Amino acid sequence: MTHRAFMEARRRVVRGLALAPWMTGAIAGSLAAGSARASTGGAGNFPSHPLTFIVPWAAGGGGDIVVRMLTSKLSDRVRQPIVVENRGGATGTIGSAQAARSKPDGYTVVYATADSHFIFPQLYKQSPYDALRDFSPVAPIGYFQFGLAVHPSIPARNAQEFLALVRKSPRKYTYGTWGIGSTAQLVMENFKAENGLEILHVPYQGTAPELLGLASGQVDAAILPMQITDGYVKEGKIRMLGLGSPERYATLPDLPTLKEQGMDLDLRSAVGLLGPANIPAPILARLNDELGNVMRDATVQENLRTQYIVPQIMKTEEYRAFLQSEYQRWGGIVRNSRVQIE
Repeated sequence: MTHRAFMEARRRVVRGLALAPWMTGAIAGSLAAGSARASTGGAGNFPSHPLTFIVPWAAGGGGDIVVRMLTSKLSDRVRQPIVVENRGGATGTIGSAQAARSKPDGYTVVYATADSHFIFPQLYKQSPYDALRDFSPVAPIGYFQFGLAVHPSIPARNAQEFLALVRKSPRKYTYGTWGIGSTAQLVMENFKAENGLEILHVPYQGTAPELLGLASGQVDAAILPMQITDGYVKEGKIRMLGLGSPERYATLPDLPTLKEQGMDLDLRSAVGLLGPANIPAPILARLNDELGNVMRDATVQENLRTQYIVPQIMKTEEYRAFLQSEYQRWGGIVRNSRVQIE
C-alpha cells in the first residue's frame, strides 16, 4: 500500500469512529459518570463505616433520649452502626469542642442546643469554638418544651404561690438548671431582675442530674425538659407548676403555661445536629436527606410529640440561615442579661 492509500484509509476509519453513535454515547456516559463522581466528592459510598454522634450532656437526659431514638432509625437507613458518645460538662461545650476538632468527613455529628451554640459562645470570652464558623449544619430536630417544677415539700400548687414564697423569704429558695449559661438560667435571671426576686441558682451538668437533684430535695425548684419529668410527676417526687411556652401543649391540656400565671417565661429551645466545619456538600446533603426521612417517619413524629418536642425539617442551607438567626436572637438576650462568665 502506498503512503497516499494508507492515509486515505486512516481518514475513513477516523470518520467512521467519529460518526459511530455507540462511541459518542459511551464517551458521553463515561464523562457524565466521571463528572458525577467528582461532584459527589466520594459521597456515593458514604457512610462506609460506623458514625459517631456526640451528646455533650450526661446520659439519660432529654437530648440523649432523642438522639438515641433518631440514630436507631438512621442506622437502619444508612446500614451502618452509630455510636452515641456522651461527653458532658461546661454547658455542652466540652463535647461540642471535641466535635469541632474532628475530621470533617461526615462521620462525627454533635447534638447542638441553644445553650452550647447560641448562648455560651456569646457569654464566655474564651469559648473553645466559634458557633457558626466552626460547624456545618447537618439537620434540625425541633423545639423542646420545658416546665417549672418544685420539690413536693414546697407549699406551692401553682406559679403564683411559688412567687409569693420567694418574695416573702428572699434568698431562702433555690432553683436548678442544667448548667451555667443555660437557656434556663438566662431566662430566669432576666425574670428575677425584672421582678426584684432573690432566688439562688444551682447549676448541674445536664438535665438528668438536675432532675435527681430536685427529686432528692437538693434544690427547691428546677426548670426541666418535659419528656424526662412524667414518671417523677406521676410518682409524686416532683410537682409541675407550669409550662414555659406561649401556649398549652396539646397532650397536656390541664397544665397551664407560666405566662398564664404571671411569669412571662419562654423556655422553648431549638435543638439540632451539626458537624465540624467544611464537611463536603454532597456528604452533608446525604446526612440531611437521611435525617429528614427519619424525621418524616410517622412513628418518630409521634415519639417526638409524646416527648414534648415540636419537630422541624429543613434543608441544609435553610438550616444554616436558621442557626444564624437564632444566634443573633440569643445574642440580644445575652446582652440584656446580668449573667457573666469569665
